[in-house]
Amino acid sequence: MTLLDFQIFMSLSILTLFFEDIARRHAFFISCIILLLIIPRDLIVLLGFMFLLMQVYKFFGDKWMWIIAAAILLVEKSGIYVYGDNFKISGLSFFIITASILLSKQVVTHDLLRLSFFFPHVLAGPVIFEKKDLQSPRENRVISAMLLYALGLFLLEISTILTNRFEILVGDNNVNILFDGWWYLMTLYSNFFGYSLVALAYAWLIGFNISYNFNAPGLAVHPSDFWRRWHMSLSAFMRTYLFPFLRHYSPVKIAIALTLIISGFWHGLGAGYLIWSILFALFALVWPRSSTISGSKIYRSASAALFLISTFPAWLLFGLGNISLSNILSLSISNSILLDELGLKALAYAFIATAFYFIPLRILLAPVARSVLSHGKEVGYLELILRPISYVAIPIITGIIISESIGMSAEFIYEQF
Repeated sequence: MTLLDFQIFMSLSILTLFFEDIARRHAFFISCIILLLIIPRDLIVLLGFMFLLMQVYKFFGDKWMWIIAAAILLVEKSGIYVYGDNFKISGLSFFIITASILLSKQVVTHDLLRLSFFFPHVLAGPVIFEKKDLQSPRENRVISAMLLYALGLFLLEISTILTNRFEILVGDNNVNILFDGWWYLMTLYSNFFGYSLVALAYAWLIGFNISYNFNAPGLAVHPSDFWRRWHMSLSAFMRTYLFPFLRHYSPVKIAIALTLIISGFWHGLGAGYLIWSILFALFALVWPRSSTISGSKIYRSASAALFLISTFPAWLLFGLGNISLSNILSLSISNSILLDELGLKALAYAFIATAFYFIPLRILLAPVARSVLSHGKEVGYLELILRPISYVAIPIITGIIISESIGMSAEFIYEQF
């Protein structure tokens, strides 16, 4: 998150507030102008791939379009693994999947371009399935978007601190499997959830709604529940498109395992991603199904806690990402925790991120979401009380972030995927 990103958001807020029709009608061109400022080379490549997919779909149909899309992603992931980030095309994974979904749904060209090139989505997701125009008053959308943006920046600032400390934790190849895994999970969650809120704020400004992408994943009591709460847009894509295809050619358990392993390859070809996906595939196959996890809140809470802790080793490997298998085997396992090097501020931020990990969306975003999704209707006293607070919270939170990280230097971890 750079100062340019902040300037873009404020400029778009003003444009929406006073020239709503222009912002809605020319959303595609606005996105292209912004992407031209941020990723000029990659924008040209994305435009070329869009033309290619449109032509393949037009002349050869849905099946060949998906084959070409998969081939493009495979070439990019292989190139990144072999040649490094110089081979990377910003946002290609999210762009290709979204464009293919919208083409297969025969979305009109205007909306296809508007959604596929929506610039926050291109940079780091989420996957967009369809157009969901908002009818709420623009003042509601702009004010609520500002609050979402401030909250997203706050979480991104947390992730910046946690990312720096994670590099310290694994820097000497001496890892604590549970602590370091928890730390990276909170790093990734605060970063991607924060960015998802930023992307949602931009979408509200332009006048449509996209996936919140996360909904209290800490409350998941089993793997299936987790994937309905974590990275919900990608999970929905896997569940809707990939799993049925694999299920057609293989037994259900094999299809589940393959779906999760392919999701690992979607992030990268390194051994860390592969083992992460294999571990989650094992969780999906051996963990008790939802029908067996019922009854008291204590039992469900215990199951959620056990599942969360069990995933920490997998998240540690995910954090190591493109590491080779030999380097993974060379890691030393330690029980020590580098608390002195982490610092109290970083620890406090890690626990704040953990708290967000357990807060349902209906509670976290009630005052802003209801004001936008209620189509301008009265929504009760809760909003009347909390909305004035947002006028104070927006400048305070944003001011803290600017002072904490000069120029707002938070990076989007998921941009690398």
